[in-house]
Amino acid sequence: MTAGGYRVEPGRLRNGGRRLHELSDELRASAAERLAPPPGSNEGFTSIQAARTTAEAWQAETGELATVLRVAGDKLGETAAAYDRADSSGAQSFERIRRGG
Repeated sequence: MTAGGYRVEPGRLRNGGRRLHELSDELRASAAERLAPPPGSNEGFTSIQAARTTAEAWQAETGELATVLRVAGDKLGETAAAYDRADSSGAQSFERIRRGG
């Protein structure tokens, strides 16, 4: 579909959306890996506490980013579907006009 000098290819939007979903999944998987010291580590050391706090913050932030990526991927898919519907509706309208109805 071309509008205002721009060409929109719904298939490319869908591909981009799928890639964002893949990135979201990869990010969630990497965030699930243990970053903090294992349970039973000497909790008395300040560095162990700081490492655990940092790991928890990192996992929370990457989880939020993964959600943002998934939502953006969903939106690209929805946008592609809207362009497909608009193209189909326009084609049907022109066909009715062409047939005189």
